[in-house]
Amino acid sequence: AVVVSDLVMNERELVVFGFCLCGESRLISFTLVLRGEVRRRGKRVAILVFGSMLAPALDAGEAIDATVVNMRFAKPIDEALAADMVRTHELVVTVEEHVVHGGAGSAVAEALAARGIAAPILQLGLPDRFIDHGDAQQLLARMGLDGDGILKSIRARLGT
Repeated sequence: AVVVSDLVMNERELVVFGFCLCGESRLISFTLVLRGEVRRRGKRVAILVFGSMLAPALDAGEAIDATVVNMRFAKPIDEALAADMVRTHELVVTVEEHVVHGGAGSAVAEALAARGIAAPILQLGLPDRFIDHGDAQQLLARMGLDGDGILKSIRARLGT
C-alpha cells in the first residue's frame, strides 16, 4: 500500500510523493508523464482515442492506414500532440466510450479552438440518451463504437 502525501502537477507531468507501507515505511516518488502516445503511424486520418476504445480504433486504423493516438488522459489534454495531428492529417477523429457532448472529444475541440486552430473533427462516442443494458461489446457495436463502426463513420465522413 502507498500513502500519498503530496501531488505536484504541471502541464506535462504529475509527480506523486508518498510512503510505501510494505514491511518498512519508506519515502517514494514517481512521475507520470501526461502525454499521449502514437500507437500507429498512418496517412490522411488521425484517430485520437480515449480509454477502452484503443483496440477497435487500432483495427479501424489498420483498415484505412490511419494514425492512431492513445491520448491516455482526458485531463489535461495533450494539446501539442492534438495540434500536431491536425497539422499533419486531413481529418481528426476522436473516439471515446463516453457521451460525445462534453466529453474528451469536445475537450480536444475546445483546446484546438483556444489555440486558434480550426480543424475538421469527427467526434465518435455515445449518444446523449439512455442506452439499454446488455453485453458491452454488443452495445458498443450497436452504437458504432466497434472497429467496423468506427471505420464506417470515418469512410462516411471522407465520402469513400
